[in-house]
Amino acid sequence: MGNSNIRKNIIALNDKVAASQGNTPQYLEDITKNIGLTNLLKNGSFESWSQGASAAPDEWTCNVGSVSQESSIVKHQSYSAHLVGTNAQIYQYVTSRAGGLDYIAGRTYTIAVWVYSDTANSAKVILEDGTQSVSFDNGNVVNQWTLIVGRITVVSNPSPSSNLSVILRNVSSSAATYFDGAIFVEGASYKVDYTGSYEPNTFGEGIGAPLIAWNDGQINVLKHVEE
Repeated sequence: MGNSNIRKNIIALNDKVAASQGNTPQYLEDITKNIGLTNLLKNGSFESWSQGASAAPDEWTCNVGSVSQESSIVKHQSYSAHLVGTNAQIYQYVTSRAGGLDYIAGRTYTIAVWVYSDTANSAKVILEDGTQSVSFDNGNVVNQWTLIVGRITVVSNPSPSSNLSVILRNVSSSAATYFDGAIFVEGASYKVDYTGSYEPNTFGEGIGAPLIAWNDGQINVLKHVEE
C-alpha cells in the first residue's frame, strides 16, 4: 500500500474519529485494519495465555528464564508479561507474516512496546534479521511505564536461513520487568497526532516517530508526515 493511500486513509480516519460522539478511541486491531497496516506481532497485548499464567503467552516463545502473567502492573487491558531471571526473554519470528525474505530485504520496521522495570537498563527490546542485532532499553526510567521505540532496516541480501525477530528481555537477575502493548509494523517516517482528551506529549513527536502508539490501552489518532 503506497504512502499516498495510507495518508488518505489516515486523514479520513482522523476526521471520522474527531467527529464521533465522545471522540471514542480505536483499539489496535481496528485502527491497523482501517489504515491498511498490520501489527506483525500476534498477541502483542499479552491478553491470551491459553497454556496458563505461568507459561509463555500465546504466540510467544520463552527460551531463557521464565515469564508469567501479570495482572497488577499493567499498562492497558488486563495483563502484561512479567519476565524473571538473568536475560530472561520471550520472542517471535515474524518473517513469514511480513511477506517473506524477498519482501523484507532492505525494508525498515518499527517496534513500540511499553515497559516497566525497577532497574535501569534492564528492560531490553532486541530486533534481529539474522545478520544484525539492534537493541533498545528503558535507560534510567524506573518504576513507571515508559515506551521503548526502535527500528531495524533489514539487510538487502538476507541469508535463506534468516529470520526477522522481536525479542523482549529482562537483563538483570534482580530486576522486576514487565512488557505490554507491543506493536511491530513496517515503516518509519510517521508521527503521532494527539487530539481530544488523550495524554499529550507522551510519545515521540516529529518525523521519525512510529506509526502507532498505545496510550492507556488505546490507539491515538494518526497522521502521516512526509519527510
